[in-house]
Amino acid sequence: MICIDVSSGYLVEPATKTLPLMKGGVVMKIIFNADSTLYKCGESAGIMAYNSTVVKSMLRYFENLYLARGYLYTNEVYEHLCLSWDPTKENTCFIYERDGALLLDYTFEKELSGFEIVIEPRKK
Repeated sequence: MICIDVSSGYLVEPATKTLPLMKGGVVMKIIFNADSTLYKCGESAGIMAYNSTVVKSMLRYFENLYLARGYLYTNEVYEHLCLSWDPTKENTCFIYERDGALLLDYTFEKELSGFEIVIEPRKK
């Protein structure tokens, strides 16, 4: 679990799931699995480590992008993970001035045959 304070640029202690979301805050959940061309199928330790490294690298990239620009769009997350997204749905934008730091978390979900990535805003 990674949490970055964009105002200082430093990583902070991982936030717990009990912290309140901003009023009207959006929680984005994405499944990174075989639907992505970056995902390698298989259950060996090496393949799982590869997929985990891809997710960690992408989350770090999203952190840096959010830190540098002050915003992050939903479609950017899907596109960088090589997942298809529906452009007719709302393209949510996380904005630092409104949403504060982002909690970026992931877990492997065996039922989903992939990683569940969660991006949620935190109060300032």
